[in-house]
Amino acid sequence: MLKALSAMSDVSKEVTRLNVYASLKGDEDVRVAKDQERVQLAQALQSRFGEKTAWLSPEVIAVGPKKVHEFEKQSPELTKHFDFYLDNIRRGAPHTLSPESENVMAAASERSDPAEQHL
Repeated sequence: MLKALSAMSDVSKEVTRLNVYASLKGDEDVRVAKDQERVQLAQALQSRFGEKTAWLSPEVIAVGPKKVHEFEKQSPELTKHFDFYLDNIRRGAPHTLSPESENVMAAASERSDPAEQHL
């Protein structure tokens, strides 16, 4: 669990950094088409990442709080880095859909611009 959450966290940080960079660059001069394209591609990447990781919360909920606590007891690093995140997932359980439904919701945020289809 630690390895998977760490990998997803690392990718999330990089995607967010790309999105911030593209957004700031795009705001410098909105007339520069290449920068506006970069903004759209970064937004599409962030949406795609959300779509591809939407399964996580339903899966953690399905594992159950007892098993997650066992994982945390076995790995102090897991607790140190992801305790708050895992607690938030558990608190959100009543409002979390199935993995398929969460994926549909995440996909709905993706834009339908043909330029983004190559991601």
